[in-house]
Amino acid sequence: MLTSTSITRKELYQLIWTEPMTKVAPRFGLSDVGLAKVCKRYNIPRPPVGYWAQKQVGKQPSQTPLPPAPEHHQVIEFLVEEKTKSSDHSPKRSDRVRDEQLKAMIAFEEQPENRVVVPVQVSRYHPFVRQTKKAFTDRFAARGLCYPSWSAEEARLSIKVAKESIPRALLLMDTLLKAFEDRGHKVVFEPTEHRKEVCFDIQGEKFSLQLREKTKMIRLSEAERRKSYLYNSVRYEAAGLFELQLHGCSSHCLLATWKDGVRTTLEDQLNEVLIAMIVGVERERDWRKQQEEYERQRREAERKRWQQQEERRKEQQKIQELEQMMVLSDKAMRIRGFMQEVRSHVEQTNGPIAEGSELACWIAWALDYADRIDPLGRKSQPHAAQDSVVEAAPSRKPR
Repeated sequence: MLTSTSITRKELYQLIWTEPMTKVAPRFGLSDVGLAKVCKRYNIPRPPVGYWAQKQVGKQPSQTPLPPAPEHHQVIEFLVEEKTKSSDHSPKRSDRVRDEQLKAMIAFEEQPENRVVVPVQVSRYHPFVRQTKKAFTDRFAARGLCYPSWSAEEARLSIKVAKESIPRALLLMDTLLKAFEDRGHKVVFEPTEHRKEVCFDIQGEKFSLQLREKTKMIRLSEAERRKSYLYNSVRYEAAGLFELQLHGCSSHCLLATWKDGVRTTLEDQLNEVLIAMIVGVERERDWRKQQEEYERQRREAERKRWQQQEERRKEQQKIQELEQMMVLSDKAMRIRGFMQEVRSHVEQTNGPIAEGSELACWIAWALDYADRIDPLGRKSQPHAAQDSVVEAAPSRKPR
């Protein structure tokens, strides 16, 4: 049985820097490689190669600090397979969801009479299974496993198994598809750019399943390598053990994994697959809400940043306008002062300035220009030369 356990990003960071990952990973039902992928997804730095060897000899190697991360990456949730039998006091799996309708779905799957049984054979496959079966060809094979060709016209299941395991894989997926639809859910396809993938829809939340067969690597002898056209040093053989992975179509996260074991096979765990999908409905919804909240916070931060920039721009504009006004005011005052000096110098030298003379017009123009550029709107005083009528002496500009 799978149970959910949560840990904060900081707590996981402290764990993997306190103990080797090979000891930490089993606590979460993962291998050290699987835990490394989780650390990479959540941007959690890991101890480098040789770190624990240095600790053993008494050295104190440096520890990479934990970088910041978005709010929706602060809590990590794992689905862990329980090793011991559940007691009467253990929490029910229906307690893992809040929605009453989802609780009822889980309770339905837990009833022995609702156990999904894979038949020995079927008279007619599900349409999606038939499409997948037709897509298996010898051309699409890698490392000893076959997989169906993808198509933009027909939806196909994600299956990658040995050629002799194809009947078992198709029968298993056919049983799961039919049981899923018998419960009132929908099996749809999710179109992408180059293909259509079969998805399982519960209350609008979509999930995808990937069925894989494990392989084992065999090193070739020198004679076998010579016979190989590409002189490969290894070859892969199917191990006959299936692995089924459940992914959320919205979050694109791995939600759960089931494997063939010594005591049980995938065929015995199909109800667990259905329960994991039901639990995943709320997980996908919560993930979407976290994403929406994160996006809202990002937009709000962007709005505040833009507002601060706009305020700084307006403040800078005011400063520039103020400085420009001071420059123009000072310039207007200097023009008036200079014209006063010109008037005094000319009157002392040649007498009063004749009205309408070239010099009088020039002085009037300069004072009018000073009035126009003065931001305070101050007007120059009436000029004595304009109020008195005297005989004009030869007018000239001061040297």
